Amino acid sequence: MTSKRTIRIGLGALAATLALAASVLAGAPADASTAAAQGPTTSCNGSSVCSYDSGWMTYGDGGCEVDTTVGYLTGYDQITVGVQVKSPYWFASCTAYSTVHLGLLGAPAVSVGPFWGFACAVLDPTCSDPQTTWYVRVSAGLSDSDWVVSLSVSDT
Repeated sequence: MTSKRTIRIGLGALAATLALAASVLAGAPADASTAAAQGPTTSCNGSSVCSYDSGWMTYGDGGCEVDTTVGYLTGYDQITVGVQVKSPYWFASCTAYSTVHLGLLGAPAVSVGPFWGFACAVLDPTCSDPQTTWYVRVSAGLSDSDWVVSLSVSDT
């Protein structure tokens, strides 16, 4: 009876230690709502296809990373967006929301989105996310008279 109680107490202490270690190693929660990252602006220069890649940027608490790729097809009012996310955390996933900003000639910019991406925790064996979420042929809601001159992205 005493040995069973000792084993239970030992296992309880081990579980508490592992839970504490997990919370420390996970770092801050990967809450994407705390800070936005603004990517560079790409000039479209009147081309029929305007491409944009934000490059890897940190957002939120500064640990999660996102890379947003955008292609705008002039004349068809269609954008293709890819949101790739990385989580550095052992026990916490990351979610990013990317908003595409289309700069227009002689008119206010138009924002489209948000488009989201997700990355699993590093040590999550149950998660098989592809790390990149693609949105294909999304209408930007522009008229024929709107002329896109630049693309940029903000990520939260």
